[in-house]
Amino acid sequence: VFIMAGPLIIGGSGLFMVSVNASIIRTHAAPEDKLSSITAYSASLSGSLIPLSLIVAGFTLDTFGIEAYIGACLFVVLAAILILFLSPDMRSMRELKDSDLNNFYAKKYL
Repeated sequence: VFIMAGPLIIGGSGLFMVSVNASIIRTHAAPEDKLSSITAYSASLSGSLIPLSLIVAGFTLDTFGIEAYIGACLFVVLAAILILFLSPDMRSMRELKDSDLNNFYAKKYL
């Protein structure tokens, strides 16, 4: 169990950094009149996943034990980091200047 602590700390830190950067990018890239709706949708989606994750966590703990649960958490965190890090959209947006991010979503998707 303790052998997984390092990767979980690294993965969690990476996920935190990606999440903060994604929030900053979302704030700059969203049209000002749509920002509150986009933020509310994102928060609602994140919040609605909590009950589902509690059900899955309880099932995993009861069925497979704590080691499998921690291993699954490690896999999910690292997979999320890789998906976000390797995303071509995130990569292209990361390379833009702040001034180029303004209304980026409207320019790209509308």
